[in-house]
Amino acid sequence: MAIKPRSNNRTNRPRITDVVRKARQEPLASCPINTIDMEEMGAIIYRMKEKGSTVYHINCKERVDIASDELVSLWRQMLVNWMFYVVDCCNLQRHSVAAAAYFLDVAILRDLCSTREEHQLAAATALQMALKTFDTAVIKLDKLVKLGRGLFTEEDVSIMEMKIINSLNWNLHPPTIYCFLRQYERLIPPAVANSTHEILDKVTNIIAEEMTLDEDYIKYCPSIQSLSIMLIALDFVSDECLPNRLRCSFESRLSAVANIGEDSTVLHKLIKKTYKTLMQRDKIQPITDITEKATRMSQRIVRNIDKKTKKSRSGVKIADEQHSPRDVKSNLSRSPI
Repeated sequence: MAIKPRSNNRTNRPRITDVVRKARQEPLASCPINTIDMEEMGAIIYRMKEKGSTVYHINCKERVDIASDELVSLWRQMLVNWMFYVVDCCNLQRHSVAAAAYFLDVAILRDLCSTREEHQLAAATALQMALKTFDTAVIKLDKLVKLGRGLFTEEDVSIMEMKIINSLNWNLHPPTIYCFLRQYERLIPPAVANSTHEILDKVTNIIAEEMTLDEDYIKYCPSIQSLSIMLIALDFVSDECLPNRLRCSFESRLSAVANIGEDSTVLHKLIKKTYKTLMQRDKIQPITDITEKATRMSQRIVRNIDKKTKKSRSGVKIADEQHSPRDVKSNLSRSPI
């Protein structure tokens, strides 16, 4: 399925590859975000990357082995999909699922589960752990057991939880895709409309969910995954919702803070892979529906503003042409009968 171009101005904007290539060469565009905030956010991103590569090194190295087993990969995809379903039904935070998927992968790699029932127990326990650490609400243990349909008990969940915690050495806050996305969203210029923020949030959530479900993306670091998600989401946003000046400012700052460097080649490959995944799973159309609807709304708002402006200008003109009764009387006396 070919992606429909947004407008004629699209060719005038820098492509994603150009933004990545020139991130270190071009000066940052002017934006209300000051230098101190940029340095602070850059330091936060750096610490998150360092933490992910040292404390949570299992993120990218050992987890790759999961994709080699087709049966385990299928179980993992079904269980992560179930996590998203439970979180949506309970109106909980979706970013908790990314941490739950990490905990589940740890349980699989540490041979804490081997049968189908044990995988379901590990998934339920991982979701409960993620909600405790990444959300303000949790699912009660008795209700969680009911979701398991009698395959495990409350004691089984407690035992599995301690096994996973000990395997993690009590390191329970892995930097996920959503963690990096929240930091990158702070770089959006304040002049960008709230409706554009909502578009980016919806589109990034769709892409992040597909990456979390697919075990083929485990080999990529969460920082690179989130950067590719944000760049792809920007490519779907129309020029009416995000003017070119604000777009270039955000993209340049995003590339500078992300500190791509040697990862630029990996980023290009990941962006192409993500586009293929979105096309194969028919996610392009839902994304374009979201962006096109927002574009129509913004165009309607602009038209209404233009109409009001024209009305106000015409009212001012009429008011300027009005005269006092004395002027009208003098004009009538001068005019020939």
